Amino acid sequence: MGRPVRPPVIPPEWAAAFEAALDSPLTLVVGAGDTGKTTLVTALATHLHRRGHPVGVVDADLGQSALGPPTTVGLGRVSRPLERLGDAELVALAFVGATSPAANLTGALVGAARMVARARAEGLTRVVVDTSGLIAGDLGRTLKQAKIELLDADLVIALERAGECAAILRPYRGRRPRIARLAPAPVARRRSADERRRYREQ
Repeated sequence: MGRPVRPPVIPPEWAAAFEAALDSPLTLVVGAGDTGKTTLVTALATHLHRRGHPVGVVDADLGQSALGPPTTVGLGRVSRPLERLGDAELVALAFVGATSPAANLTGALVGAARMVARARAEGLTRVVVDTSGLIAGDLGRTLKQAKIELLDADLVIALERAGECAAILRPYRGRRPRIARLAPAPVARRRSADERRRYREQ
């Protein structure tokens, strides 16, 4: 027998968002780099799995992929509690050919849409999408809003330190999708550009 899996601990302030995800077919997680998006996605996917839902995770963080290699969007099936996002069963990959969505905006969006469609075809009734840390400026806003619209998100969870997702979320005030704004994961650690490069190379 292997050692028991220890899924990420859910901070109490995240609980309401996790409950909202129970009746949200598609949850999209946004935030700047190093805010703990992947940690949240891992914990949320395990929470949904434990509540009896067939769960898929879409890793759309092209440069810091946990499912599949960089330059791809990966789809994983959650068949057991996850300790890391990469523990999900890899189902499919969409090749984008860039480690940043800025280098291939259309490819990043189409790849994410293809993996969400595949998840639904696989009968995964709850899909959680992890995204890149590109949120700043017109490009970041355009990318994230296009992803919200194209994937038809039911719930957007924004991890932010000081309101940096406000421009992205402003058009959705008072209408679909539902928005949950949370502080970053307590375990989130800022990584240098060199650390990120070494991760891609590995």
